[in-house]
This record gives sequence, C-alpha cells and structure tokens, in this order.
Amino acid sequence: MNNMTIRTISGSIIVAIFIALFFLNSQGATFAVYLTITTVILGEISFNTKKQNGSKIIEYIAYTYVCIPILFIAYLFCVYGDNCDINNIFFMSLLTACVFDTSAYLGGKILKGPKIAPSISPAKTISGTLIGFVSVLVLYNFVLHRELLRTFSMAFVCSCGAFFGDLLQSKFKRVLGIKDMGILIPGHGGFGDRFDGLIGVILVNMLLYLLKSL
Repeated sequence: MNNMTIRTISGSIIVAIFIALFFLNSQGATFAVYLTITTVILGEISFNTKKQNGSKIIEYIAYTYVCIPILFIAYLFCVYGDNCDINNIFFMSLLTACVFDTSAYLGGKILKGPKIAPSISPAKTISGTLIGFVSVLVLYNFVLHRELLRTFSMAFVCSCGAFFGDLLQSKFKRVLGIKDMGILIPGHGGFGDRFDGLIGVILVNMLLYLLKSL
C-alpha cells in the first residue's frame, strides 16, 4: 500500500474511535483517551530526545507544554466529576484543530504564496493560515450561535492555539533533526504530529476557562 492509502486507513480508524467516544458521552472515557494521547506523546518526546542526544532544556519545555493541559483536564475531572466540561472542551478543541489544520493545508496548497515560518515549517503559508482561521470562524459561528465579536475572538485565539501547537512541534523536530515523532499512527508521523494542534487548542481553552472563572 502507498503512503496515502495507509494514511487514509489509519486516519479513518482514529475518526471512528473519536465518533464512538463522542456518542458514548462519558467524561471518564474522554479523560482516559486524552490521558493516553498525552502519555504516548511524552514517551515520544523522551525517546526522540535520548535517541538524538537533544537538549534537556528543550525536552523539559516540551514536557511542560504537553503536561499543562492534561493537568487542567485532570483537575476538572477530579473536582467536578460528571458535571465538568471535559467532553465539550475536548471535542471542540479536537474539531477546531482538525478544521484549522485541514483547511490551512488545502488552502496553502491551492493558493500558495509567501511562507509564514519558513525556517521552522516550510510548508505553511500565510494564505493557508488565513483560510484556516476563516474556516474555524465559520465553524464557531455555526456551532456556538453567539454574538459576532465573541465568536470572532474565540475563533482567533483557538486558531492561534492550533497554529502555534503545530509550529512548536515542528520546531522541536527541527531541533532534534527528525521527520516524524513516532510510528504508532502509520502515515501520520506519530501521536505528537497528529495531536499537536489539539494540545494547543486545549491550552487556549484552559486559559479561557480560567479567565471566565475569575
């Protein structure tokens, strides 16, 4: 099988798992899945850093970035149990990351144009990034049904979370001199490559949640 076929099959399996998780609507199951994703990503970071003799400082920064969102999710789960917002936070973050990543990729492929961060991620374009943001804005306007300014603000900051999550992962790989974080998701470059945007959006949603609680 060629790489695209492998990527499609593994991607379809991931989508099927998340659809089943969504309809299960269990805070505990959602927490367990995200904890598993986080644990595997931490393992990939540790393995690649040791294999490439990478900087400990970079490794600890990567650990911190990945761990903060799961600690926040764990806090919500332990304190509020079934009354917390884990499902909403997780699935909206996942949907945001997927919409932004896919539309930015397709938009960049079609429109091309100047690169937004060529030294870190040569494939990312300004046009693709803007298309990604507009797509998330349309998604939020359709799903959230809130006033335009609030919808625009949330779409913007969450898109930034997806973008910088992806960018940080690319930077980490550049520093280590590797192409993929792992091999556990065939065709997708490992859990770190697949869920980097998700972590970024959850981190942003965590900050929004804390600000709302003040």
